[in-house]
Amino acid sequence: MTFYELHAALELILNLSCGACYSFMLMTSRHAIEDFIAAEYKIAPAFNKNAQIRYLNPYPQTFACLLELESADDKEDIPYPAITGTGSDSQINTWLKEYCHFSNTWRYHNEDFFQKQQKAERKNKKQSTAAASHPETAEPQFITGFRPKTIEQKQQILQSLYLACEFNASTRVTVGSSRYTQSQLLEASKKNNLIDYCRYSLLPVSANRRKKELAEAFTANLQENMWLTLVLLPREAIELYFRLCRVKENQKLTLNLEKEKAALELLIYLGMTDLIFGAGETDIRLEISADYKKSFQLFFQNSKNFAPESACTCFLSPEQKTGSWQRIVKGYEELDYRVTMLLCRYGILTAEDLRRKLCNCYGYRFEQDQFKNYLMLHLRLLEIVYTGHLRGTRQRLVSIRELNIAYALKVQESPVSPEQQRPVTKEELDIYTEWLSNQLEDLAHLLSSYTDDASLFIEVSKQIMYAVLENETWGDYLEILSELLEDIDAFMRMCFWYELSKLYLHLPVAGLGGYSRMEYAEKEHLSNPYLILNGAEDSLEDWKDMDIFGMPFDVQCELYLSAERFVKDGTELSEKRMMKYAKKQIGSEMAAALQIHCCLISGNPRLLTLLEKGAKRGNAEAREMLEEVKSLLDLDE
Repeated sequence: MTFYELHAALELILNLSCGACYSFMLMTSRHAIEDFIAAEYKIAPAFNKNAQIRYLNPYPQTFACLLELESADDKEDIPYPAITGTGSDSQINTWLKEYCHFSNTWRYHNEDFFQKQQKAERKNKKQSTAAASHPETAEPQFITGFRPKTIEQKQQILQSLYLACEFNASTRVTVGSSRYTQSQLLEASKKNNLIDYCRYSLLPVSANRRKKELAEAFTANLQENMWLTLVLLPREAIELYFRLCRVKENQKLTLNLEKEKAALELLIYLGMTDLIFGAGETDIRLEISADYKKSFQLFFQNSKNFAPESACTCFLSPEQKTGSWQRIVKGYEELDYRVTMLLCRYGILTAEDLRRKLCNCYGYRFEQDQFKNYLMLHLRLLEIVYTGHLRGTRQRLVSIRELNIAYALKVQESPVSPEQQRPVTKEELDIYTEWLSNQLEDLAHLLSSYTDDASLFIEVSKQIMYAVLENETWGDYLEILSELLEDIDAFMRMCFWYELSKLYLHLPVAGLGGYSRMEYAEKEHLSNPYLILNGAEDSLEDWKDMDIFGMPFDVQCELYLSAERFVKDGTELSEKRMMKYAKKQIGSEMAAALQIHCCLISGNPRLLTLLEKGAKRGNAEAREMLEEVKSLLDLDE
């Protein structure tokens, strides 16, 4: 049985539909079995020498898992592959045991499954025959390995090497010159990508142009306008390319793939570097196209190319410095940050609205075509933003990459017009990250009682911000923490309700033109901000057993507004009004929980007294908080 047959089995069971791109990493011998040689390698000897084999199917999906051989039960010595790392290991291993149970002759135990595999094998042979009818050009004599034909295969090999190194410090690669030009290497790209490169470089494009013509047009324009390198490549990729240029022919270079993988992928993606995989070992050779290398070195050696009036300064604001490529790139990084902050504020903007706001807030002077160039060749290519078009129009939209723009537009139907958008100043944008951190600080404190994983809190924070920004309803928004909310007691649930309500009402919303629900309610004189871009009361049906979360929106609104007023002014009058309404609607115990939480986040001196009372009444949370506060204040029990 071959690795190709194992791949066919896994693809059917896991329902990957990833086509021909896959690989197996033999974790002990550090050998990669790629898709184009998988049919030549037998499985049995590999498993005998490797306790674990990593199965990779990273393109177009990200998928990686470990395979081990296990016995069907203690009485049998017939192995089957067991999998880890999928998120559904138990269910998948049940299927693997049933359908991919190997006999001693290493054939599929289940005949129906084997027939499906045979069909897949015949299809693969058909594709292999078709590929063989179009032989590749002669390879350089110094390498005995494989030259992948597509960008996707090159990226897959790089991903395989990355995972084989277990994400640790370094790997050694050989560096040399390529016999191919940049345009020839770019021909391995998909035609649509080449069309986009030319279009976004403002070059004429026609549908009947061949890939060769498109690649030549793009590379000729790039090498004539080498300043676009600063647009196409981030700092890490430029620095990596400098390192590659300095290495002598056929010399080794140490790469930290954990830090440099993305940069190397981009160099391969743009035809600046080629990648060759050595046969029989995990040997990677990087080859630099000589024509681009020459243009690159000539451009970066001339300091006049980074002078104040040079072409690459068109994406700098007036106060930003010039004089070196590092200063220019630092200015571009600042522009990227400002774009991100504007999109965090507004969610979705047209490309022209985004350009106009950048010019108004920061004094940029780029025209519409110039900004389109930067937007598509830099912001979109580096996946800093997402771009798309409204159906039926050619109006280009821009959003944060993680935002569910399809859902957001389903709710609001179209971008908010500039006249209806919330005004924003440079000062607001410059401190937006700090403002957002302050808004999330109290929620972070609550979550710290349940996890010490900082990355988990960062992920929850992002989900909350994007859920509000993309116009999600109250019920859908709560789903982010639904499992936690179901498990905690009523006291803590009240604390989480206040913090989640604060974020839901105060964070900006795309469908409101960057206004928060509270700001929009004040602007439009609306009485209940919970109801803005929200479902009717029936959306609370799923939360009726979750105390305050399932109560009518008018009750939640009145309770939140009274609690927020007490947090802000801390007066006895505000406290009495909040407690009177809270006891009536949610009972004394829940009202006390809200009172304690408001005192805690506002630093009210009554907190200690309230916690002592709660502890005497047997409230476990109050007792725990009291001990924490006393330890912070260094008080005796």
